[in-house]
Amino acid sequence: MLALAPLVALAAIAGLVLRLLSYDRPLSGDAPEGLIIYCDDAVAAPLDGMGQEHLGGGLLDFFRRRSGLQVKIISGESTDLLARLSSGASADLFIAEDGSFIREAGAAGLVRASLPLVRLMPVIMSRPGLPRTPEGVADLAHADLRLGLAAANSGLGRLTRDLFRAHGVDPGALRNILVTTGTAQELARAVEFGELDAAVVWAPVALFERRMAEITSIAPEDAFSSTVSLAVLNSSANPAAARQLADFLAGPVGQAHFLRMGYAAALETE
Repeated sequence: MLALAPLVALAAIAGLVLRLLSYDRPLSGDAPEGLIIYCDDAVAAPLDGMGQEHLGGGLLDFFRRRSGLQVKIISGESTDLLARLSSGASADLFIAEDGSFIREAGAAGLVRASLPLVRLMPVIMSRPGLPRTPEGVADLAHADLRLGLAAANSGLGRLTRDLFRAHGVDPGALRNILVTTGTAQELARAVEFGELDAAVVWAPVALFERRMAEITSIAPEDAFSSTVSLAVLNSSANPAAARQLADFLAGPVGQAHFLRMGYAAALETE
């Protein structure tokens, strides 16, 4: 089972940081009408503030109070968001599930600047009441387990398949895959509603959707992670304000809030 005590302790520290920092201090620079973020579904919750009223809202609420800027978030799968940007859609920031999408956007000439934001750690989410709760990745290959798998072109899908290979399981040979979908949220809800027995999902998503599910951690030495990356886009009408938002999300306030929501800090070498 996922060890919750360290998460609770870290959340308390993060909450203290959030209370000590001021959110009404205006940011420098001229204020444009607003900013647009294209954001992967796996990272949208800490930004939009849904269900976080007890925390004073999400990060975009904090940023609006500091800057006076309106920020619109457009969420979806990184694959779809990148396709829209590549087809000419305009936005100020792109937050992707992993760095490969930012690199692809950079190769297409869409990126002005980029930086790592946080890391997503995988966990196993399973339905309560199973004859045997999956204790590791290899257990997910059992034929009697209804398994959900993220699509192969998603960051979670690539990572999950790498996890299976690292544990001696050929993902192409699995015969118990009931659902293949693009997002961790869809997998988590399918487990929660009893449509699936288990799936590998991102830890923050599992924690947010855990009302009717068991969460099993993956041993640190066996776990892979995905670095959520952020790009300021060349299509931004106000790149200075976009950079201010990027720095805010990557700075102490943003990182404390992400930590409280179950994300991990980006590695310094990234």
